[in-house]
Amino acid sequence: MTRKRKSLLKKFLISIAVGFLTLATSLAFTAALNYGLTILTILQWLFISAPGILILIVLS
Repeated sequence: MTRKRKSLLKKFLISIAVGFLTLATSLAFTAALNYGLTILTILQWLFISAPGILILIVLS
């Protein structure tokens, strides 16, 4: 029971962290689009969000 709870808690905390990371990168992406730094920011956004997406795929 405790092991199952720990794994659920871990998944929950990781999903929150991934959510915040995605939110932060999307805000940065939007701000950068307003300043016209498109190509560089798209690459940066992909680089930053890729680990989060991989974590979500592994957990699901």
